[in-house]
Amino acid sequence: MSFSAAVADPHDLARFGTTRLLECLGGRVMTADGAESDVLTLPDLLDLLSAGELDLVVTDISLPETGSSEDASSGADGLRLLRRARAEGLLGPGAAAEALVLTAEDSRGAVREAFRLGAAGYALKSDPIEEIEAAVQAVLRGERVLSETLPGYWRDEAVAARSAPGSSAEPARTEGPGGEGESALSDREREVLRLTAKGLTKKEVGRTLSISPRAVETCRQTVQEKLCLGDRVEMVRYAARSGLL
Repeated sequence: MSFSAAVADPHDLARFGTTRLLECLGGRVMTADGAESDVLTLPDLLDLLSAGELDLVVTDISLPETGSSEDASSGADGLRLLRRARAEGLLGPGAAAEALVLTAEDSRGAVREAFRLGAAGYALKSDPIEEIEAAVQAVLRGERVLSETLPGYWRDEAVAARSAPGSSAEPARTEGPGGEGESALSDREREVLRLTAKGLTKKEVGRTLSISPRAVETCRQTVQEKLCLGDRVEMVRYAARSGLL
């Protein structure tokens, strides 16, 4: 089996081990362009997904941190990665890539949330190597996988959460190029996002839309909350990917 993958894990040893496991299964494990290490930040992962270069993302619940102010959001957890990627149509039904959560977190809530956000599989680092390998292969085949260590009925709950009405794992509603995430925005919020991404200040956006700078700031905060964007840099990245620029 030949496939391309990315590994997001905060621990060097775990990242190394997961990379070797994927390579033994025929995987080509990607790194960021020009990266001096194999640590992938949240923006790196989104860029690789957006470019269509990945078949699989293996992520822990937590992600590597970085000292770069531009990538300050990359210290976010793996669930945020799923949420962002799902909002941009990069994971989930119809997307080219799938996600497998590989973590030590064995709580019922984490399992439900991961599947609700579009993960195709959930495995534990304490699982036998053969089971983790089987989970990778099953996810690549489009199957839904839950660690055999966890209670069997969680599997049914997780699948139900993934397909429940209103779940972010539902197929994207395409109202314009932004897909599901952008369709949640009002016309004003979408315009504020576009103008902000073009580099306009709050006052300039306000003058353009005939609203106050305070209203612009409120719109920006709402956009960030709806799309799970951490700062202005992320707003620019999202706007670029969504065709708003």
